[in-house]
Amino acid sequence: LLDLGVGVLGSLTSQSAYGGLTSQAGQIAAGLINNTYSREQERESDRLGIDYMVRAGYNPQGAVELQEIFYRKLEGGAEPDWLSGFFRTHPFSKERMLENQQYIQSNYPPSQIGSDMQTGASAFRQATAGLREKKKAYDLYDEARQLEAQEQYQKAIDLYQQALRIAPQESLILTGIGLASLKIGDTIPAQRYLRQAVDLHGEYFQSRMGLGFVLLEKKEPAAAVEHLEHSMKLLPTPQAGYLLGQAYEGVGRREDALALYQEVAQAAPDSKIGQAAAQRAQQLQSAR
Repeated sequence: LLDLGVGVLGSLTSQSAYGGLTSQAGQIAAGLINNTYSREQERESDRLGIDYMVRAGYNPQGAVELQEIFYRKLEGGAEPDWLSGFFRTHPFSKERMLENQQYIQSNYPPSQIGSDMQTGASAFRQATAGLREKKKAYDLYDEARQLEAQEQYQKAIDLYQQALRIAPQESLILTGIGLASLKIGDTIPAQRYLRQAVDLHGEYFQSRMGLGFVLLEKKEPAAAVEHLEHSMKLLPTPQAGYLLGQAYEGVGRREDALALYQEVAQAAPDSKIGQAAAQRAQQLQSAR
């Protein structure tokens, strides 16, 4: 199980890790992403946002200043992926920015709103100080993932550890160390890190799956079922499906295991995990 499990966990970084089990969810998500809004709906949204800014005591000019930043990035061709994705559903133009400026001038002239309206810049910097500090940790996390992809697991773990010293309460970093530790067969620290990750944030499918794998290794299938079922609810992957099948077998739920193996084999027929699932399904059917 350990040899196959390491392959299971290692494949999580690849795009093919999710297979056919998530195709329907992907189609739904694509439909939602491609939804667009009419120009009038966007105008109304902008106007309402400006109104609420004023009610909350913020200078509405900040809304236009933010759009000016977007416009400069778009005009200069430097369009980050997140900005491109945002404007797929919220189309942006210079005209929209100028319309907001005109709305502010007409409805909230300086003489009306006074000079005590805040921009919130100082409060924003204070509120996001922790995020800026965590950015250093996630820069190290990204470097560690690159090393892990090159199978330099110990170097990756060292970088994860550096990241964790900066941001000790980040479950994603804890999960990274836990999974990397599993890949070198170091299950004791892996369990500790993955347990911490789940305790901090239990709605992350990888940490649940990794912890389920560790519990299978420790011959605790009942405990593994809990985490693997949760992982499958969060994101149904062939990897978690196969491991859950193993856990079901461990608690005597052979029919449930068979159904999962068949589903995994159908979803990922050309992968090692799919072939292993097909073989195990055949063995269970023969033993009936």
